[in-house]
Amino acid sequence: TKLRGVHAQMVDIMKECPMKDLAMECSWNEESERNLLKFECAFVQSTMSDLLSAPSNASKSAVSTRTETIKQKFNILQEKDFFSHASIANSSNRFRKAMYEYCVNNLTPDKLLKSSRADATFFQLVEENKPTRALVRALNGVEKALEDIFSLSVARPNDNEQDAIAEARVARYRKLA
Repeated sequence: TKLRGVHAQMVDIMKECPMKDLAMECSWNEESERNLLKFECAFVQSTMSDLLSAPSNASKSAVSTRTETIKQKFNILQEKDFFSHASIANSSNRFRKAMYEYCVNNLTPDKLLKSSRADATFFQLVEENKPTRALVRALNGVEKALEDIFSLSVARPNDNEQDAIAEARVARYRKLA
């Protein structure tokens, strides 16, 4: 079918991209007249959506242009070492510390990029060197991520904090909840 040709062209263009496997992860639904091909990454799906829904309009040029955009965005993630979370690794901010802990222990690039909020705005923020904003945006689409990060930020004592002060803070947040 035309969609198989579109997919093959995309795979060929993405072959030099270090994150190609994640970007090209998809599922085929042979029984559906619509949504025959669905990409797991929200950004890839939205970038290609109109060509996927009307494959007869998917010229080689249109597929190439969009796939090059996808490749560029994924290459930027790699170039900026986004998944090292360096922007928050040594933060003294409670929330950022908790976000770093959550990301290191619970988050994979797959999980983050499959988030509905890992969209064009997310990639724009990464390009603009606003990795923390980009991360928070994408985490907002990961189930329970922000709730877990908030809990970590409340429950963890500061390095120089006495136990009684930490317990009082947790008690205040429990009352709020």
